[in-house]
Amino acid sequence: MELDPRTLAIYTTAISLLLAALAYAFGHARRVYPGYHWWVASLLLFALAISSIGLRGLVPPWVALVGPTALGMASLLAIAEGHRRFSGASQAPLLPIAVALITLTLMTALHDPANPLRHRAIGACGVGLLGIVVGWQLLTLTPAALRRSGRWCALLLGSFGLIRFARGLQFTLAGSGFDVLAPQISSILSYAANAVFATLWGFGFMMLCTARLESELEQSRQSLRKLSRVDPLTGLLNRRAFFSDARAELARSRRYPAPLTLLMIDIDYFKSVNDEHGHLSGDQLLRELSNRFRQELRGSDLLARIGGEEFAALLTQTPLPEALQIAERLRAAARDTVIDADGEAVARSVSIGAADCDPAPIDLEQLLRDADAALYRAKDAGRDCVCS
Repeated sequence: MELDPRTLAIYTTAISLLLAALAYAFGHARRVYPGYHWWVASLLLFALAISSIGLRGLVPPWVALVGPTALGMASLLAIAEGHRRFSGASQAPLLPIAVALITLTLMTALHDPANPLRHRAIGACGVGLLGIVVGWQLLTLTPAALRRSGRWCALLLGSFGLIRFARGLQFTLAGSGFDVLAPQISSILSYAANAVFATLWGFGFMMLCTARLESELEQSRQSLRKLSRVDPLTGLLNRRAFFSDARAELARSRRYPAPLTLLMIDIDYFKSVNDEHGHLSGDQLLRELSNRFRQELRGSDLLARIGGEEFAALLTQTPLPEALQIAERLRAAARDTVIDADGEAVARSVSIGAADCDPAPIDLEQLLRDADAALYRAKDAGRDCVCS
């Protein structure tokens, strides 16, 4: 088959239709993002735009003259609308619409049957400008997590726009006998660029969807990792995460000697809150105390809920005397924490046991046993106190 503009136009039409069919089947078989079907429609419209060129002589002259511009612009507007929906933007793509309307108005106002190249020049320049504008929209409105894929698609649209704009300038400078379907190098390159654009754009919007899917999967993985470490009621570290992080802190303290102190905190007579006021009140008290404890501790300290009403705090870079002062602040904060349980003020004290790993480094299990023993001494001493 001879390589000429008409052949390339037919080839581009076939490629666009095939990609549209594949993209539709892909999207129909699975959940796709908003805007996806607008992008599929853009391939169909592009196929119709190119076919109106390739079928010149077989379709009415006005179709071959107006079709490439009107349908090409409709294809680019479908890309803009699809991206607006995909990115979640609320405002309609006003600038692309304005470019399309101005171009079509100029084509109508300056239509000269004796000089169809003027008509084609305006249309090609308008399509080129619209391609650049839509590419700019993709570049600026694509979410940050998808910016890399958005840049490639924007580059594709911008390159297509520049080629169409250059084609419009060629029509402006060409003589009246210029034939857009003549087998000359400039026309062959122009229609080859159309084929390349259709092919790459067919994969481009699916690349955007894939990038968004990967971004959402990574966010889900991060959320799952966070949920696996956090107590859902209080937002503190859970038992498993605390033990893991505490072992890492102990290992660090052995490598770079530094004092560490563990506080075991137990709410006094907590069961009576659930029995007398219900579990919702008990949950509220746990949340309030967690917030107060978090406010009293530093960001580098580890604070966790490791049991029903039991908390643990590993104080980094903190010797025992200083840790006992912090424990007293926690005890006072607990006494000042009052919740409203059906109109009745409810408060509970806490008992705290403290243990440090100075002078010799010990393992976490031994540190926990020492802190637990101190906590039991605080309970035996009448509760609402700190022992070490």
